[in-house]
Amino acid sequence: MFRKKSSWLILLILIKSPILSYATCNTYIYNATAQQWRLQFSPSDGNVYFLNINPSQCPNSEIRHGEVVNGPCILNPNDLIEISYTTNDDTSAGLIYVTNTLNNNNPNLQLSFSNSGNAGCPNLENGYLQNTVVKVNYPNPGFFVIESNVGEK
Repeated sequence: MFRKKSSWLILLILIKSPILSYATCNTYIYNATAQQWRLQFSPSDGNVYFLNINPSQCPNSEIRHGEVVNGPCILNPNDLIEISYTTNDDTSAGLIYVTNTLNNNNPNLQLSFSNSGNAGCPNLENGYLQNTVVKVNYPNPGFFVIESNVGEK
């Protein structure tokens, strides 16, 4: 009897533990430009796993469960990268920095992401843009497309 109750207690503690991350949704990032972009997630809650990227595109990135976590990763022209947002206590939130690899010092784009504690895919919001055209939450929440640079045709 005691063993059964203690097993349930341990399971409950693990489920509620803030150190565990749970997948909330899988979505994509698409680089529709002819340039490489560096992508870095800086989550305040949860993590972001890159599911189908070659790890060689993510030097110095952490690997967990065989997947790259949070970047930084280089997106090559026309890359369609699947990502998985995870949560801590149903919350996924943070910042995304997107930098043209020709401009190593400053991000061209900063996005914020949050699911407002609803355990679903986070919505993305533009922070600032510099010479970049980006679609966010299209065609679904958490998805974004880097479309072009100003002057690129």
